[in-house]
Amino acid sequence: MKKYRSIVLLCFMAMCVTSCVPLSFISTNNGGETPFDSFSVVLPGKWVRLSATEYLLLTRDGFPCQGIIVKRFSLENDFEKKAKPIKKGMLPHEQAEAFLDNIKADKTFLNLTVIENAPAALSGKKGFKLVYMYQTESGLTYRAIDYGLLEGDYLYSIQYDAPSRHYFDDTLEVFEQVAGSFKLKSKGTEN
Repeated sequence: MKKYRSIVLLCFMAMCVTSCVPLSFISTNNGGETPFDSFSVVLPGKWVRLSATEYLLLTRDGFPCQGIIVKRFSLENDFEKKAKPIKKGMLPHEQAEAFLDNIKADKTFLNLTVIENAPAALSGKKGFKLVYMYQTESGLTYRAIDYGLLEGDYLYSIQYDAPSRHYFDDTLEVFEQVAGSFKLKSKGTEN
């Protein structure tokens, strides 16, 4: 989970010093579908996109303002060792509780308050939805939504977070469209 937050911080710094970042790393998106090896989503137009093999980061105004992160977590390697493990065969509510435990183990989330923990469909499969608020070290309050789905050896997460004031509600609909377009790819599917 710390690696997850570190990616966001790195991307924020990259956005602040774009002259130091290769153009192939940051690109302005004109919409359309971006395929990955294991998933695809329909991207919103005119958002900045940063992508790698296992994750996709999107923002309209910069990561301190809002961010959408689509990530494939390895059950074996990507979660806090001191938090509740996420295991194959867990029910969606158990996945959500373990995922939340991993978020709580990350000390960058201060004063975390869970607003909603509910089942949700993702890519036509049973998953979970978490809605929560947290504060940064500087005292800024963020609101976040995580959709999660356990499939095989991976947990797929689509996260949206933005400051509670103005930005969260401003781009929430775009996030829901991205989350609604998420599709897992079966092996052998063409890109």
